[in-house]
Amino acid sequence: MLTSGRVSRRLAASLMVLGLAACSTPAAAPRFLEVHFPGSYALPGTVEIPAAGEYAIWATGFPTVGANRCAVTGTGGAIVPMSVPDETVTYTAKEEDDAVYTWTDTFTAPAAGTYTLRCAPDAEAPGMSFAVAPTT
Repeated sequence: MLTSGRVSRRLAASLMVLGLAACSTPAAAPRFLEVHFPGSYALPGTVEIPAAGEYAIWATGFPTVGANRCAVTGTGGAIVPMSVPDETVTYTAKEEDDAVYTWTDTFTAPAAGTYTLRCAPDAEAPGMSFAVAPTT
């Protein structure tokens, strides 16, 4: 038996394939930063943020946007405020065999430095991975 979450994700994926869902793509390909997760995306990872500014967290597949999937802390463990995109934004990485990334969260880094990501993988999407990129 399918749960409503599975049905809505499958419906959304089907509508996107048909071009019927309200979905957009970024103006330019995201410039993904190197993110380090110690063997599992379920464990905290780190990303080196090169400059203060706004950054997007991308997840592979079609996860639920706005599910507070990730939390970010800065240097010294300071919690970084998070927000979610106003619409669903996806990017298809041709260089990764057409892997689909969905922009799930946004955070503003107050300064350059090492930031910690704690992301909850979607149980409905095994193999989910996360990436970080500047929003501009």
